[in-house]
Amino acid sequence: MSTQEKQGGNVFAIATMFALFFMIAFVTNFASPMGVIAKNQFNASNALSQLGNAANFIAYLFMGIPGGLILKRKGYKFTALAAIAVGFAGVGGSSRAFRCACSTSSSTRC
Repeated sequence: MSTQEKQGGNVFAIATMFALFFMIAFVTNFASPMGVIAKNQFNASNALSQLGNAANFIAYLFMGIPGGLILKRKGYKFTALAAIAVGFAGVGGSSRAFRCACSTSSSTRC
């Protein structure tokens, strides 16, 4: 295998890991500002407004062991690609739910 072919494979792997870390950082850092907005918009308490931030770290607690088992069985490449697929599916599902909740016409099917 030539060096040029190997570098092409590395570019995809680096781009995949960049996307994965970007999604993790985005979700982690997005919860706190949204809590402030929820507090101001809906007069929520401090505890209720930071529930999204707490849920993010509770997810680490519950997904750490299954994620480790998948890493052990399937390897890093499969696990990273599966994490990206689940992340994109979650973003797509939540954006669709948001559009449905924000639609003014009740006759429109989501």
